[in-house]
Amino acid sequence: MEIKHKEVIIQTIKNHLGAESSISIQPIIEDLKYIIAQSRDFHKDFNDAKAVWKKRILDCGNLIGVSVSCEEMNWELVEDEFQEASKPSPRTKPSLCNKSNTSKLKAIFSETDKQIYKETFDAMVKNHKDEFWVLKATEKKAAENNSCPKSVEEKVFEFGMQCQFIHPCHSFILDLEDTNWHDIFDEHELEEIDSAGSPLIRPPNDDLPKLLHDIKSMDTEQIYNFARRIDHKPTVDHFKTWMSLTLTTTSSIFLCENSGIGENGESDVMYERWYLLNSIFRGSTIKAEGKEMTSIANSKGRNNKRKLSAITEVERAKLGNKMDVIYRSGTTEYGCLEIGQKNNATKEMWDSEIKLPIVMKDILISLTNVAVDLLHELHTIGYNISGDKIQLLDMDCPHGLITRIRRTNKVAYPSTMADYPARIAPILRLAVNCKSIIEDTQKKFDSYETPLKQSRAATYLPPCFYHENANVEASSSSSNTEKASKKSRDK
Repeated sequence: MEIKHKEVIIQTIKNHLGAESSISIQPIIEDLKYIIAQSRDFHKDFNDAKAVWKKRILDCGNLIGVSVSCEEMNWELVEDEFQEASKPSPRTKPSLCNKSNTSKLKAIFSETDKQIYKETFDAMVKNHKDEFWVLKATEKKAAENNSCPKSVEEKVFEFGMQCQFIHPCHSFILDLEDTNWHDIFDEHELEEIDSAGSPLIRPPNDDLPKLLHDIKSMDTEQIYNFARRIDHKPTVDHFKTWMSLTLTTTSSIFLCENSGIGENGESDVMYERWYLLNSIFRGSTIKAEGKEMTSIANSKGRNNKRKLSAITEVERAKLGNKMDVIYRSGTTEYGCLEIGQKNNATKEMWDSEIKLPIVMKDILISLTNVAVDLLHELHTIGYNISGDKIQLLDMDCPHGLITRIRRTNKVAYPSTMADYPARIAPILRLAVNCKSIIEDTQKKFDSYETPLKQSRAATYLPPCFYHENANVEASSSSSNTEKASKKSRDK
C-alpha cells in the first residue's frame, strides 16, 4: 500500500540524518507538525491519528534503511497546532476566506498537488523543452564538473517537488528576493538571472532630474511654494501638472499642526497619501481602478480548466482576487496594487510574496496569450504598500518559460516636516519608473497585430498553481468595506 506523504516524510528524515543510520522520531514529528495537524487523520480519534503517523514515519525510515527510534515521542506541539488551526476567527464564521494569513502561508503541498505540478512540467518538457533557459554560469560549472547543465525551469521544478508547502515556484515564479533560491542557484547564476532583459530602473523622463535637482536643497515650505509656481499648462503638460499638484498637496500636510486628517481606513490612506501613484497616469489611457476591483486576468486564470458539462458537471465560475488598485487600459490589465494600513509582517509576506505575484503572472499570461511573439519583452507591475513603506515589483519572462520578479528597495513615506524633502524624492522616482514600465509594455502590446490562427485552449507560459485554500482573498480594504456594510445592514 502506498504511504501517504511519503516524499515529504523521507525528505524530512534525510534532513536530520547525520553520519549514523539511526535517528529519533521527535525532530521528525516537530518538523511535520503543520502537515500532521492539517491532515484528515485528526478528524478521527487523536490517538488513532498518532498511531497512523508513527507508522508512516517508521515505514518511510525502513524504505531508505534508516532506523527511527520512538523512545522520545511528544505530540503536544502537533496537538497545539491542530487546536490553533481549528479555532474560528472571532465574530466570523469559519470559512476559506476568513483564514488567517499565517495559516494560508502554511498551505500543505499535498500528493495530489504534486501530481498536478508534475503534469504541468511534463507538458512544458513535451512542448517547449528546447526553449528552456540554460544559464551561461550553469554551463560553465557543468563543464568544469563534466556534467550536463540543468535549465532554470528544471531547477525550479526540482525545488518545487521538495517543498512541503505551497510556494510561488509551483507557478514557475522566481522571485529574486526570496532567499530560498540561494540554496538552488549560486551567486553567478542569480546575477545572470537578475541582469537578463530590460533593467528594473528605467531612465527617467527629461523633466524629472531637473525638478528633483531644483528642490534638493529646499525645506518643506520652500518646496510647497516652488510647486505652486511651476509653469505649466494643465491641458498639455501632464507631467508638470502632476508634479505641481503632488508636491503642493503632500508638503502642505506637514506645514500645519493639524492637517484635519485623523486615523483612517486603508482605502482612505490610499487616496490621501498614495494617490500620486494613480494620478501620474493623467493624460494617458491608463486608468487606476480601485476599491473592490477583481482582476479579470486572475479570474480567467482560475477558470482556465472549466469546461462544459459532459461526464462531470460544469464547475461554478471562480472569482479572481480583489485588489486595492488595478491598472487598466480599456479591458487590458497591466498591473495592480495592494495596501496594508499598518506594518504587519505576516500580511506583508502574504500580499507581497503570494497574492501579488500570482495576480501579476495571470496578467502577464493574458498579455502573452495575445502577443506570444512579445513573450520576452512584456512586463507587469505590482505595488506593495505596508504601513508607511512602499515597494515596486516588476515581473517579466526574460528567457525560457520562467517568470522573474525583481523588486526595488522599500521607500518610506514622509513622516515630518524635517524628513519630507529627502523622502518625497525617491517616491516620485518610483512612481515615474512604474509609469515608464507600464507605458513601454502598453506601446508594444497595442502595436502588436494578432495573427489569425487556429485557437487552442492553452497558455504558452505555464499556468499559475491555484490551491483551494491559499490563493483567493479580497483586498484588505475591500474586505473591511464589506465588514462595515454588513454591520450597517445588521443594525
